[in-house]
Amino acid sequence: MIDAVVFDMDGVLIETESVYKETFKQILSKYGAVYCEEFFLHLTGTTLEKDGATKIIERFNLPVSEKQLIEEIYETFDEISSKLKPREGVLETIKTLKELKKHVALATSTVKDRALQRLERCGLTDFFDVTVFGDEVINSKPDP
Repeated sequence: MIDAVVFDMDGVLIETESVYKETFKQILSKYGAVYCEEFFLHLTGTTLEKDGATKIIERFNLPVSEKQLIEEIYETFDEISSKLKPREGVLETIKTLKELKKHVALATSTVKDRALQRLERCGLTDFFDVTVFGDEVINSKPDP
């Protein structure tokens, strides 16, 4: 018998891939670099704060600090995040689980304040019994 379900957020509950892709394309273009799908697939599930930004800077030889790049990514993401929405079937699935008295948890590598903004925008903030965010753990993905 299943008593609880743990969901990831980005790409599972919320369709963020297209927003991140557009974000990275805009930022790289600003510095004369070209987006590389294969490289960014390797970053899926990692965090900018832990080493994602450093990898981007090194791979594309960007003339910015890690802090500056993270700020630019978040600003650009926020500008185009009106496109964020729950993936098809997510609300119905979570509501059904709650009706069945199942515990619903969220585990995401996204930092808490950013994750809460996304959940709120998608109408998902009130469904979780437990939440764990990327900045609340010592070892985030890929070593949670």
